[in-house]
Amino acid sequence: MYVLYTINIMLFIILTFSKVYYLTKFFKFTLLNPITIPFIITLPVLIMTIFAGPLFILQKGLFDYWFNYALCMTNISLFFSLLLVIITLKFSNKNNFIKYKFMSIMRPVKLKKNRMLFSSIFFLLLFFLTFILLTRDFGLLNWIANPREGYQLHRVGNGQWYALSLLFLSVSFTLIMVYTKTVLKTIFVFFFYAFLIFFLGSKGFVLSYFIFFLIILWYRKSKYFKKLFLILPPIGFFLLILNFNPNNLADIFKYFDHYINSAMYYEAYSKGEIKLYYGYIWISDFYHYLPRILFPDKPYIYGLLHVNEFFWPGAAELTNTPAFGGPLAAFADFGILGVLLSSLFNLSLFVEIIFYFILYRDNSLNNIRENSNKLYLFIWILAPSFMIFFGSLYMIILFILIIKIIATFNKLKIGFK
Repeated sequence: MYVLYTINIMLFIILTFSKVYYLTKFFKFTLLNPITIPFIITLPVLIMTIFAGPLFILQKGLFDYWFNYALCMTNISLFFSLLLVIITLKFSNKNNFIKYKFMSIMRPVKLKKNRMLFSSIFFLLLFFLTFILLTRDFGLLNWIANPREGYQLHRVGNGQWYALSLLFLSVSFTLIMVYTKTVLKTIFVFFFYAFLIFFLGSKGFVLSYFIFFLIILWYRKSKYFKKLFLILPPIGFFLLILNFNPNNLADIFKYFDHYINSAMYYEAYSKGEIKLYYGYIWISDFYHYLPRILFPDKPYIYGLLHVNEFFWPGAAELTNTPAFGGPLAAFADFGILGVLLSSLFNLSLFVEIIFYFILYRDNSLNNIRENSNKLYLFIWILAPSFMIFFGSLYMIILFILIIKIIATFNKLKIGFK
């Protein structure tokens, strides 16, 4: 069995690197590019999640049977997702509509630098407004003093303000980073926004801003890029650890329990303690479209939270829900078949790869600054922590509103040029 476990672990490593390698080769990028930068920077987190957590917490470490079962489900998902990426890119390369007409669906707007900077300030003001609304129960000063506690325990009933705060800050940051003139100003702006994102209390969001900053330096072909690429990731990782409030090293490893939780689920499933949901996980997940401020009777348990509730009763209502590693939601509905089909027929991944194809075929910062449609695509793909709390319908509606706001500021006949 140890040989099979070793093969399973090696397959995960190969499949994880294969997608990044294939995309890099397809777009003829150098080693460091917008695809590899986030992969390299988040690699320590991935290693901690997949290997460090199970290694130090499980009694049998990486040779635990149920950990390997969970990792095997991830390998199935990774394989069919890679297959979808390859098929989508080949399809896009042969499709004239995608190659030549897609970017003309919407009439471009002439973008003006000063007005884009004003747009950034407008979204920043929206961030401050929604952040104040977010912290009204816990208290603004209390949230600033302990953002992690605010994030974990005081979002109930205010989730819409949290999601909008994150969205508006992301749009503001992206716009000002694209249109700031000099690299030194860009560095100053980055640290200002990194300071703000820290108060939203999530480690992943902080890291996403570091990643986007480096991608912008890559686009600018900055001489500081490689130096900062070596300096910033350790700083970002340190901030992540600091955000854990650890007492010792063991406390840090306990956080990376995603695959330990998944292993616990698969063991319970094999014993018949928990049954498949046959689509109810997927269907009930549509409740996340309903904001609790408008639907106060919205259930606290929906989607994958049904599995959380089985293992940790009452945790969902407290917004303290341990995470699972791998494609557990798909398995919880339809077993291995669900993992296979959800990976191969992943509409969001299909659309994402088409957008990659369009953006990276003609990939320069000047094109993004001058072509509004390119800018919108750039925001959708690369803006840090963009739309992550919104379902597909809300994402489309909000994105249209963001586009309309940017277009309106650039079309105004009065004010500055």
